[in-house]
Amino acid sequence: MRNKKGLSGVITTLIIILLVVVAVGMVWVVVKNLITKNVDKASGSVRCLDTSVSINYAVCGGASNSVCNVTLTKNSGQEVLLGVREIFSSLESSSNYVKTLNGDIPLLTTKKDSEVQTGLTNVNKIEIAIILQDDSGQSIECPVSASQKISYD
Repeated sequence: MRNKKGLSGVITTLIIILLVVVAVGMVWVVVKNLITKNVDKASGSVRCLDTSVSINYAVCGGASNSVCNVTLTKNSGQEVLLGVREIFSSLESSSNYVKTLNGDIPLLTTKKDSEVQTGLTNVNKIEIAIILQDDSGQSIECPVSASQKISYD
């Protein structure tokens, strides 16, 4: 009888060790997923900070100053742009007009976007947000990186 009592203590200890190993494994999976997701987000943020596009020229005209011409320059960054989101606004409207200018802008070159029909009266400001691609192929829309008051012709 004594041997059986000693054997149940060993089995109890092995079960406790097995439960601890399983619990540690479950916690590790959760922590690893959190770390991986946050690293991807941080990587996207760094890419956004490393890439700079500026507004060189922004002029609107037409009967209600709603047709705009914009020239952009990529000043820094080796990332290939998927596009640039142009956000036009007017003091006379609570809504914005958003246009995506697709494609890359090679480093230190300009890209023109002509005759943009905003549908807004007296457009007074443009903001741009660049769109990049992460390592998994998903697009990353960076925060607004530049804004400029509009001139009228």
